[in-house]
Amino acid sequence: MSKTRGPTEGPQGITPHTAQTGKEAVKYDPSQKLTFDVFSRIISYLTPKEAGAARLVSRAWNNWTTSVLRSERLVDVNKFLTTITVNLKEYPQVVQKCLSFLKPTDVLKTLTLLSLKEDFLSLQDYLVKTLSSLPKEALKALQQALVETKKPLHLEHIPELAEIYQELAEVKKMDAGEEKSRRLKEIAGELVSFGFTKAFEIVKAIPDEYEDEKFILFEKLAYELYRIPDINEALKIARAIPNEYTSARSIAFQEIARGLVYLGFTKALEIAKAIPDEYEDEKFTVFEKLAYEVSHVSDVDKALKIAMSIPDEYTSARSIAFQKIAYKVADVSGVDKALKIAMSIPDEYTSARSIAFSRTVLKLPLFDIDKVLKIIEQIPNEYTSIREIAFNLLVKSLERATDIDKALRIAKEIPVDYRPTEQTFNIIAKKIERIPDKNEALRLAELIGNEKIKAATIKAIKSR
Repeated sequence: MSKTRGPTEGPQGITPHTAQTGKEAVKYDPSQKLTFDVFSRIISYLTPKEAGAARLVSRAWNNWTTSVLRSERLVDVNKFLTTITVNLKEYPQVVQKCLSFLKPTDVLKTLTLLSLKEDFLSLQDYLVKTLSSLPKEALKALQQALVETKKPLHLEHIPELAEIYQELAEVKKMDAGEEKSRRLKEIAGELVSFGFTKAFEIVKAIPDEYEDEKFILFEKLAYELYRIPDINEALKIARAIPNEYTSARSIAFQEIARGLVYLGFTKALEIAKAIPDEYEDEKFTVFEKLAYEVSHVSDVDKALKIAMSIPDEYTSARSIAFQKIAYKVADVSGVDKALKIAMSIPDEYTSARSIAFSRTVLKLPLFDIDKVLKIIEQIPNEYTSIREIAFNLLVKSLERATDIDKALRIAKEIPVDYRPTEQTFNIIAKKIERIPDKNEALRLAELIGNEKIKAATIKAIKSR
């Protein structure tokens, strides 16, 4: 058989348009046939995401693509810094500091994009501090001059940030109080206008000399996180808050949960459950915050459904939710509904069940002693103190009962440990003694559950 290749075969017999992988892809890398200028032109048409994908093709593509991005950014930085220096020629010292960064070997000394980002962030910090020494009117004029200028990535809003540094310097001199808090809240609002991610990056970069103000700014920003619609982005930002700012981190995750509640509990729980496992601690905080919000759900049945939907492993959050529901029993109309809610709380949440049963007892219809006894009998025996309170209320209602026959019958049904005292039977006995019909009085006297009082009552009736 002839080994001659057909007219449609590619190099070494590879069919055209088939995917090449490994060494084959590198060996026939088309970029090797291109000049750097042509390759740069091709990369310039790509989005940042596409350019990132291009870097993954091979080591050569990674180096060339990174070089293209590096060159483009260097050009943008030069144009940006040139615009700044031209508009600040009245401030030679500031211009000199800006010009010192127009040396590529000093700023962009590596091909890696990670280092490139670090260099730009360093440049941002340096420029902000440098420009913050300018008069406010000069900063305003610079802002206007830069409106039409392309801002390099990580170098956006430089004049605005310089203004914020100026404000921080002024706020630092103020005594603690409402006015200082108000000014810091305004600064936080200005930062948010740059985007939350940027805002938190800026606050993290604030020098340690503004430590107190930095702490408050983190808290102010944290209170705004509920406005971020993308839960994963919000979590990422919240986790970026340094660990030492525990108060701000706590506020951040609580506000994220609060933002979820605005979506409705069903949606909020769905999103909370979908939070990646890498955010386990934060997920725990979110569920706890949602649990606290259950108290605002007017429909108790709906609140119960929400509490039941919290995953079993988040026992603390479930406990909080059931306690909030237990306190709502007081607002329920009718003792039957109250008892149903108390019984619906899972057995393991004894504290919440105890609260619910306590509030159920307060709703007992003491005018209907039969129903009172029926309700009490449904309260589990382990809630001894609550049952004791309930039986004490029942006994008090026996003393006020007009139907003595029913009162004595129910008194006998009460468990021995909670039986009426001599005082109660004495009150009932006095009522029996006043019954005009002697035979009826004697019949009822026989029903008295205390033998001593029974004998004395019968004796008194017969002696009439």
